[in-house]
Amino acid sequence: MPKPRSNLTPKQLEYLGYIERYIELHGRAPAEHEMQAHFRVTPPSVHRMVVVLEEKGAIRRQPGVARSIEVVSRGAPEPGPGRPNPSAARISEPGSAELLRRFREAEYLVRLDDDVAAVFTTEESVNEALRLLLRDRGATPKPVRARTTKRTQAKRRGTSK
Repeated sequence: MPKPRSNLTPKQLEYLGYIERYIELHGRAPAEHEMQAHFRVTPPSVHRMVVVLEEKGAIRRQPGVARSIEVVSRGAPEPGPGRPNPSAARISEPGSAELLRRFREAEYLVRLDDDVAAVFTTEESVNEALRLLLRDRGATPKPVRARTTKRTQAKRRGTSK
């Protein structure tokens, strides 16, 4: 039986949440270099976190096999032949394409605790609250140029299909 997640630190839960979201959106586990880029840490730091999560029973993996990380569900039956993959079902839900697009284009992803998410229901409300906090602290956020995709750039040039 999997161990409860109460034995994980906040940072470990953050990594585990990232892995779960990544699998839900992509249908496969993230590579360690993707976690390195997301968390902006060194390769040894990511590898050590993966090892610790495995030691604590939160994930399992096959050493030497790329993208073999699996999140161990709390009390859920083991996936196997004839058992559907619940992550794959979520990808086909309405709105998941938009979620996937936003995930791929996102530079920062943050998981909000339930009590915070109940108050800040949109990304605009979160950003506005953070801007107010920065302004109150005397810091001013620098304006960021919107990122555009190749498709958007082609549309602006009039060369899209």
